[in-house]
Amino acid sequence: MSALTPTPQGKPPPDPAHAFRVIRIVHAAFCGTVLIYGAVVYLMLSSGTIPPGGFAPDFPNFKLFRPILWLIAAGETVAVWVLKARFLSPEAIRRNVRGSVGQYLNSRHTILFATALSVAIYGLLLFLMAALVQDFLVLAGLSLFLLLTLRPKADQYRELPHPSAL
Repeated sequence: MSALTPTPQGKPPPDPAHAFRVIRIVHAAFCGTVLIYGAVVYLMLSSGTIPPGGFAPDFPNFKLFRPILWLIAAGETVAVWVLKARFLSPEAIRRNVRGSVGQYLNSRHTILFATALSVAIYGLLLFLMAALVQDFLVLAGLSLFLLLTLRPKADQYRELPHPSAL
């Protein structure tokens, strides 16, 4: 399939510059989501909405569940770095793109953003289950750090091939 093949709607696929504008908006939304989680935790703590032991203090096997979530979060952190190097380096883009460069970039970035955001979701889950504020802060901070390191930059676009070059 050519990089300039029209999409089923009859529109040409977006060029990488358009894709990066879209990706930046999506990126800001993911970062904002982590901040909203933080605001929810703060409001729940300041209003006393969450019980001292969380909403599920008697959750069976919580002592096993907590380290499992931490291990998954650590694995996803490593996965973000590996996938970023594997799918978003200029060489990988030249090697892997089969259609529109913009669509390729949008899909890969969105997958990485979602993977990074899931780390914050694990922290929010631990907070809601057992009122573990420290776990939430560390995991949300890690998630925000990952998202900020994944921030699309204009210089990345200059390194990418134009659709007509593929």
